Amino acid sequence: MARQEHIQESNIVEIMTLAETSFHRQMLSNGKLSARRKSVIGYPTEGMIASIPVENGQQVQAGEILAVLDTQTAVNQLNTATINMEQARIDLADAVIGFGLERPDTSLLAEESRATVKTRSGYNMAVANLEQARLNLANCTIRAPFSGKVANLKSKPFEKTEAELCTVIDDSEMDVDFTVTESELGFVKVGQRITVIPFFEPEKRGTGTVTSINPTIDDRGQIAVKARIHNVPRGFMDGMNVKVLVENSVPGQLVVPKNAVVIRNNLEVLFRYDNGRAVWTYVHTVMENSDSYVVTANTSRGADLQAGDRIIVSGNLNLADGSPVQPAE
Repeated sequence: MARQEHIQESNIVEIMTLAETSFHRQMLSNGKLSARRKSVIGYPTEGMIASIPVENGQQVQAGEILAVLDTQTAVNQLNTATINMEQARIDLADAVIGFGLERPDTSLLAEESRATVKTRSGYNMAVANLEQARLNLANCTIRAPFSGKVANLKSKPFEKTEAELCTVIDDSEMDVDFTVTESELGFVKVGQRITVIPFFEPEKRGTGTVTSINPTIDDRGQIAVKARIHNVPRGFMDGMNVKVLVENSVPGQLVVPKNAVVIRNNLEVLFRYDNGRAVWTYVHTVMENSDSYVVTANTSRGADLQAGDRIIVSGNLNLADGSPVQPAE
C-alpha cells in the first residue's frame, strides 16, 4: 500500500509592512469639565417673586427674562420720585430768578453759583432719587446675561427673594481641568492635543488642546493643567468627570498593533512573514498607547527587525517558529 503523505495545514493570517512612522504616545488622567461661561444670577433687590418663565435645563438667549418681581412698590417709588423731580425743577427756577436773571436758565450763572442753587433747591437730590427709582423698577425684571442653559433654579412664584435665582451656563465652549505628576510634567506642554472621554459613554469623545499649566506643585505632588475642548460633543455637561488622554507624537518609530505581539517563554515575540512561513522574532516593546506598541529587536536573542519587514498582525496566537501561513485575501 502506498505511503500516505502528511500535508501540514497553513494558518490564515493578516500581514502588515513595517515602516518608520510617528507614534502617538499617550498618558491618561482624570479630569472635570467646566463651561467657559457660567454666571450665578442673584436678585438685585428684595421683594416678592411674581413669575419665573423658565425651567432648569431650558436654553435661553441673552437678555431673555428669567424672573419678574412684584413691581407695585417700585412703581410707587418711581411716581413719587417723578413728582419730586417736577417740584425740584420749580424750586430751581425760583432760585435762579432770585439771582436777578430775567429767565430761569442755570447756564447764565457762574459755575460756583450754578452748583449752589442746584444743591439748595433739592434739584441734585431729586435727580439721584429719580435715577435710583428707575433702576429699582428695571431690577424687578431679571434677564440672562448671555445665551446658555438654566441650572440650579429653586425659587418659585409668590415666594420671597433669596440670595440666588439660578445659574446660567454657556456650555457651547468647555474646558477640562486635570492634573499630572512631577514625573509626567515633561510629557505635557501648552498646545498639545488631548482627547476627552466620558466615563458613562466612552465611545463619545471630544478633542482639545492644552491651554495652561499651573507653575506650582501642590502638596500631593500634582500639577494643575487646563485644556480647551473644540466642538463640544452633545451630552457633555458642566462638572462632568471624564478621562483625559494626552497624546505626544514621537517620530521615526516601528509601530505595530498590540495583537501583533505575543508572549512565548515569558518573552515578547512577533512573527515576520517570510516565503509562506512565520519567523519567530524576539522584540522589546518600548512604548505603548491604547492600541499600539513601539517595538525594537531583542538583539540579545539574536533578533533582527527593520522597516520593510512583513509582520503578522492576526492569526498568530497558536503559531510556532516556522509554521506555514497564508495571507488572508
